[in-house]
Amino acid sequence: QELPAGRVTCFLDKCCIHQTNNAKKMVGIRQLGAFLRQSNSMNVLWQPEYFTRLWCVYELAAFVHIADGDCHQVMFSPLKLPLFAIALCAFHSVASVAFTLVGPVTVLSTWHATWIAETVPEAAQYPYMVLAFSVLYFFSMHGPLSPF
Repeated sequence: QELPAGRVTCFLDKCCIHQTNNAKKMVGIRQLGAFLRQSNSMNVLWQPEYFTRLWCVYELAAFVHIADGDCHQVMFSPLKLPLFAIALCAFHSVASVAFTLVGPVTVLSTWHATWIAETVPEAAQYPYMVLAFSVLYFFSMHGPLSPF
């Protein structure tokens, strides 16, 4: 692939080495050294099963050996981390929508005003309302329904 910074190539062993035919898999594994010698860095898409596969251990060890023991060229990217990020984003979106829809009904309701008058000390009522409206304003401006 040609990029403005220069030519970049990528070798994905799972795509380039046959996964079901053992004879073809062995041919691909024997050629790993040729691919690794052309590589400047190695990004391991890590999952817990990674080190249970012998060719993965071999590939990592061979790359570190070719790089004269320089492990700084190996980067590990956990595969479950993107799942966590997606889940966190989904939770944030749902919470923002819920707060945007429910916030005005609760913060601006008469029962909330009564609760503040009865529960919150008089000296803290004004700061409490400023904080409540600031949070409501922030979520209404920066929530998923906002055009900004």
